[in-house]
Amino acid sequence: MVAEWQFSLDERNGFIYYDDPNPLAERVVFLFHGLGVDSRSWYFQVAALCEAGFRPLVIDLPGYGKSVWPTKRWSFEGVAKILKEFTTTFSADNKYIVGISLGGAFTLRLLAMAPGFFDGAVLINAFSKIKPHGLSNTIFLFTRLLKVSTMPMKEQAEYMAARLFPDQKDDLFREMIVEQIVSSDRKVYLQTLLQLAALNLDRNLWKVTTPCVLITGAEDSTIHPESQAIMAKSLSNCSQIVIQGAGHAVIVQEPESVNAIILNFIKTH
Repeated sequence: MVAEWQFSLDERNGFIYYDDPNPLAERVVFLFHGLGVDSRSWYFQVAALCEAGFRPLVIDLPGYGKSVWPTKRWSFEGVAKILKEFTTTFSADNKYIVGISLGGAFTLRLLAMAPGFFDGAVLINAFSKIKPHGLSNTIFLFTRLLKVSTMPMKEQAEYMAARLFPDQKDDLFREMIVEQIVSSDRKVYLQTLLQLAALNLDRNLWKVTTPCVLITGAEDSTIHPESQAIMAKSLSNCSQIVIQGAGHAVIVQEPESVNAIILNFIKTH
């Protein structure tokens, strides 16, 4: 079942598009996707969660996919407030949140904004701030911003897809990523990148007391595993599991491993 949840901002209406494929299940799992893609990126996780008896609520973040951000200025903090309002409209005895990359940053923000509301959280290749790790990572971040600012979205999409899926066997995944990024709103994408460059959630990490597990792709070249480990240690109740051979797109590169970790965690919290 697909649905839309409407909100108002500066007297303008926006909405969150979300998929609710197992609405009769009692335990809710919110899924927040990464930058430039949309809810379709959770394909492998949605099937596993439904089969295990959970109710995944798979959203397009405001401004991405089919969701609409109603004002000209996209705001990380503004989106976080809307996400908090959205998640708190669902009543359930058990509520969990899973976020990858940008979705992981939003997860951290919500955990600090609504302590005690969620029973547990799964962070995947997540960050509390963007800190380039070495020259190669610095060049990548600069190149990504430059391409979004000056070149057609398809060129930036192909650049990202090739970085996420360098192996020839992953042609299908590259095509999927390109399709989703190209369909993104260019202005929202650029504003997101610029805001993430200045984002620092470290000062609020002490507020996060919800049990968490951080899944890290050992070969992640976007959010370096060492930076992720430092963030995990800054959280009061967070363990880290590293998946060897996987990169930033671990949810599609190693879906069985990711699904096993997610299910084991939420079944025990």
